[in-house]
Amino acid sequence: MGVRFISVNDNYDSIRADSGEAMTIALKNLMNDIYAKDISQKVYSALDTKKRSGEFIGNFAAYGYVKSPEDRHKLVVEPEAAEVVKRIFRMKKDGMSNAAIARTLTAEQIPNPNYHRYLQGVVFTKRFSENSPWQTQTVKHILENPVYLGHMVQGKKITKLHAGQKQKIMPPSEWIIVPNTHEAIIEQELFDAVQAILKAKHEEYHSRLEKYAHFDSENIFEGLVVCACCQHNMTRYKSVYNKGRTVAYHFICPRHAMLLDAGCPNAGGLRENDLKAAVYEVLRLQMAMLTDAEAVIQRVSRSSAARSRRTALDNEVISVQGRLKKLDTLRQTLFESYVDGIVTQADYLFGKSRYEDEARQLEGRLQDLQAEKDTLPEASPKQNKWFSAFAKFRDEKELTREMLLALVEKIYVNEDKQVHIVLNYQDEMKKLFQEEV
Repeated sequence: MGVRFISVNDNYDSIRADSGEAMTIALKNLMNDIYAKDISQKVYSALDTKKRSGEFIGNFAAYGYVKSPEDRHKLVVEPEAAEVVKRIFRMKKDGMSNAAIARTLTAEQIPNPNYHRYLQGVVFTKRFSENSPWQTQTVKHILENPVYLGHMVQGKKITKLHAGQKQKIMPPSEWIIVPNTHEAIIEQELFDAVQAILKAKHEEYHSRLEKYAHFDSENIFEGLVVCACCQHNMTRYKSVYNKGRTVAYHFICPRHAMLLDAGCPNAGGLRENDLKAAVYEVLRLQMAMLTDAEAVIQRVSRSSAARSRRTALDNEVISVQGRLKKLDTLRQTLFESYVDGIVTQADYLFGKSRYEDEARQLEGRLQDLQAEKDTLPEASPKQNKWFSAFAKFRDEKELTREMLLALVEKIYVNEDKQVHIVLNYQDEMKKLFQEEV
């Protein structure tokens, strides 16, 4: 592939090596790669064996348990958290929703699982040092986990580096479950009753989704709308009314929807159509400035001083880049001379240091030249990032996902439903009109 390969430890340089030496290095690298994969496979197999024998190999135990002081591969009940787990199951059996359970635990200031582990000295991450509100997803994971029946449940996520497989989430049918490995917190009868409730809710939810699937449309704002109160992404919520004949989409803050008055005060409920109208109007006003911007660029670019300075900077950039390329050649030649014994180690190190110092100075000069070029007015409208980005959508009559991703950084919704839109390339736009002044 035309790439020179040097291995110092093997005293190998592909530019001078014969085919035999090249074959030796290739075989050695192949064996190293096979060895690494073999080690990875053996580690995976060893951990898989531990899982299937019921040994715990995770970083920390499920909420309600801790690792046994005598054997870190076994779990023992942690009484304080276990009582919370029992209460969560009872509340669910009594008909409370996951969100209501989370609100109750938050209102009573019961430490969430991560904060509980932080208090116990199990984790030390700073972001867990405060008792943030309980999440519905946390409650759901607890209610679905067979570990509370006394069964070891592992293999929910697997990684096979030797097979080139990154972390993969496994379906429940492929979890590794070993029964009766530790003391149960929840009785089988209660666990089964809760699973029946969860299954019914799941089926009801998906039945509604299928019933109104014909109303579904693309969420062009996905990942862009943020609650200004809590900085969480807002969720697009579909409301169907008028006996299923009418649909409306709103953006709500999921944190508030779950916690109500205990959480973020932003109730959300911002209509998608209102949001589209507000964002499109802002973008339209930006695009209306393109004509004036084009005239500004053309007037400023005609300045002889600006043209002369830009030419001078371009020429110096070419000169500096040429010298950097020459230095690379000189350093390579110096290394070859050192390997061949033409120059001593002291001379090689001295020359290498001189070349590296000069290269650093030239790199710094390149940065200075580029910074000065950035302050000069653009020679044409296309060179201004703001102009080129917004001009691409000048003739669009409605918002699209592509337009939003290109022009909008974030959209913040305040408590009173006011919308603050952060656009891309605003610094370039301000610079452009400041040049005219």
